[in-house]
Amino acid sequence: MANLAEVLPGADERVKLGSSSARVLDYLRTMERRELPKALAMQAPGFRMQFPGGQDFTTLEQLFAYGAPRQKSARKIFEGFDETKDGRVVFAFGTLYGERVDGTPFRDVRFVDRFALAPDGRFTEQTVYNDMGVEGFGPGNYPIAAPPPGVRNDASAEGAASQTVLKYLRAMEQGRYDEAKAMFAPGFWMLFPGNARFTTVEDVLAGMAKRGSYAIKTFYRFDECPTDQGIAVFAQGTVAATLNNGSAYKDVRFVDRITVRDGKLIDQRVWNDRGEHKESSGR
Repeated sequence: MANLAEVLPGADERVKLGSSSARVLDYLRTMERRELPKALAMQAPGFRMQFPGGQDFTTLEQLFAYGAPRQKSARKIFEGFDETKDGRVVFAFGTLYGERVDGTPFRDVRFVDRFALAPDGRFTEQTVYNDMGVEGFGPGNYPIAAPPPGVRNDASAEGAASQTVLKYLRAMEQGRYDEAKAMFAPGFWMLFPGNARFTTVEDVLAGMAKRGSYAIKTFYRFDECPTDQGIAVFAQGTVAATLNNGSAYKDVRFVDRITVRDGKLIDQRVWNDRGEHKESSGR
């Protein structure tokens, strides 16, 4: 287990009491402590979980069986909580630390969880993305499941901030890099799986050129969350690409968190399941 004395206080200290984010924090800490009756009481009937690799669960027993070959323990340090204006969707993001199955400690593994809440405050679904596959946690190599019906689904970007994000992502796909760069606020930065940090489009393209073409994205949905820095837009869906070795992949889950303020992009964080499908060699 990581030394708790080394773990800095997280965003949990800044969560507003009584908010949907506070309820998510309570649930995740309850799960860490294995207080299962309390956790179950917080789930709505039909509660569904989807974890990296597109693994779907409806019971905690299924979840624990999935986690058993990956780590002995895992705890969360929260960087932030974002929630939609109506409080019906909450995103919790930060890093994981704990102990691998072989007893060695780990830390600083990026994650983001999306929770959907029913009107009574219970959770209807949890969707999880993290960098465990990129960081070499097993077993991985899951078959890629077919995505929900729909083609590209750009119409799911309903709000102004979401449309700005969609415009940026499509500009990057289509090689309109000057248009994309014109949307950056001063100091714009990007964080990709494996803690790969970039500040220019050129750096991103150089990294992608080592593996293959820029990913093509199909969207499930966009969620907009007001924050002190601007509107945090979470774009979720699947990616497809052709690699330099001639192989191709599609239908790999992703989520991008992009902050928009006054029509400009402040930052971009990316999580995806490529590592879970052995489509990424890691760092």
